[in-house]
Amino acid sequence: MRFAPFFAAALSLAGAALLAPLPAASQTSPDYLGSTACTDCHEAEAAAWAGSHHAWAWTEASPDRVLADFNNTEFNGTGMSVRFSQGEAGQYLVDVTEADGSQRRYPVHSVVGIEPLQQYLLETEPGRLQSFDVVWDTEQGGWFHLYPDPPR
Repeated sequence: MRFAPFFAAALSLAGAALLAPLPAASQTSPDYLGSTACTDCHEAEAAAWAGSHHAWAWTEASPDRVLADFNNTEFNGTGMSVRFSQGEAGQYLVDVTEADGSQRRYPVHSVVGIEPLQQYLLETEPGRLQSFDVVWDTEQGGWFHLYPDPPR
């Protein structure tokens, strides 16, 4: 798979962050301060991060963040067909028709990544986000499935 090393590295970093020990209860603050509270003492690090792809790792689904074509484009394959569009209020939408004919519309909640691909998180039910397996290739300019071979 052409993006396998990228995903392996991303998953390793995410797993390491999830497994990192939490600070002792006496050292934690009841309120989340956010990264801006750290920039006064760590200006160089904050500037380097802001100019990196890490700053774009997970962003809102807005016109300046979404690179994919949501102009009623379609993807067909792997037992489903998908239409990518925008609603009247500009919301990004994914309409999926499964092999059994069932249909479902999902709003795009947020964007993961900037290049070489963008993946979209869909709100599959209130409060539940799911990454969608059909992603946008920012270099070639097209939709493709992360797992094109059907399971055996």
